[in-house]
Order: sequence, then C-alpha cells, then structure tokens
Amino acid sequence: MSGHKEIQFHSLRKDELVYEVSIRSETPGSTVDELRRQMRGLMIECPSTAILETNIDSNTELVIINDKLNELATIIEGWGKSGDRGSIARAEALAYHLFHRVNRLKVDESAKVSAKVGEARLRLGKFIAIIEAPGKNVSEQLSTSSKPSPSAEASEIECSGDKNLAKWNLKFNGSTDPRSFVERVEELQLCYGVSEAKLFRSAVQLFEDQALLWYRGIRDQHR
Repeated sequence: MSGHKEIQFHSLRKDELVYEVSIRSETPGSTVDELRRQMRGLMIECPSTAILETNIDSNTELVIINDKLNELATIIEGWGKSGDRGSIARAEALAYHLFHRVNRLKVDESAKVSAKVGEARLRLGKFIAIIEAPGKNVSEQLSTSSKPSPSAEASEIECSGDKNLAKWNLKFNGSTDPRSFVERVEELQLCYGVSEAKLFRSAVQLFEDQALLWYRGIRDQHR
C-alpha cells in the first residue's frame, strides 16, 4: 500500500466517524454533523499517521474490517459496471479509513490473528490499487483481484527476480521510521505477488543491526 493516505472524513459513515473520534481519545458526538466538526479539529491535532496502534480486540476489529471490505468491493464493482465514478469519493474515504484501521491492529496475539490481518491488508491493497489507477478497466482488475493468492510452495519455486527480497534494495535497522518501512514492504509485496508465508520466511533479508536481532526472536517464536 502506498504512502500517506488522506481520509476525506465527510464521506465516512457515522460508525466510522465514531471510530475515528474515539481512537483519538475523545467522546464522540451524537450526530454525523457533530462528528464531522470534531474531526475537522482532531485531524489537525492528531493526524491518522500519528496513531500507530489500538487496544481494541483484533478479532472484533477484523469482523468489522472484513464487512467493510465487502462493502468496498461492492462500491468499486458498481462504478465499474455502470461507468459512474460518482462513488469514488466514498470508495477512497472508506479505503483509506480501512488502510489506517487495519495497520493499527495488534498482530502479535497469535499466528491465526496475524494471518487474518495479512489477508485483510492484501485484499485492501488490491482495492486501493484499483482506486488509484484511473482509466484502467475496473471490471478486469476486480476479476484479477478476486483470484486466490499463489500457495506458499508456488511462491518458493518462483523465487526469482523481484520475488527475491534480497533484490528489493530495502533494509530496516530499527532506528528509522517503521511505518514507512512497513508501507514500502507492503507495496513491493503486492506489486510482485509475494505471499505472507514467503514474506515472513524470507524477511531476514530486509533487516540489519537491532532490527535483525528483533526479527530473529520473532521468527524463533513462530517455529
């Protein structure tokens, strides 16, 4: 998923605005207009990129996120079939809301939760790629994005060229901005079709110094 995602809060629904206000430790207003007024001030004081994690239960969040991903798919498919791009604002707002929301989930609770979060990120990344690629055939891209990811075994066999993480020219040492690093990894993973399993097993090639020590500890815990 690419860089900074600016959310257009006026295109969010009430429950999404309640989340955005609550995540900034404020008491949500009772109406959509009140919530939007709150967000106009809060997004300056506390932009989306400043909130890195949430204490909300990941399983609860994943249910909501997956429902909204289904809604997003319906919106994109609708404008693809009719040619009406009037729903693009809603699609963008929802996609970028979900982009930040899914990236705040704790993924260290269990391997199962981590896998589900990875699946949600991958699916959302495909939708964002469609939204950010105007002029392309939306229906064709939706068809492509609905195909299952290659198996871990297939990814290992096809590990060549840009599927080889060592050739990504990307390193994290633990002292630079982790969000930028993660976003760049997700961009390359999506671009080159690397599975979550393959990425985790090969991620040693992306770390150095203190970050490498941290990765080795995480890897050993999941063996």
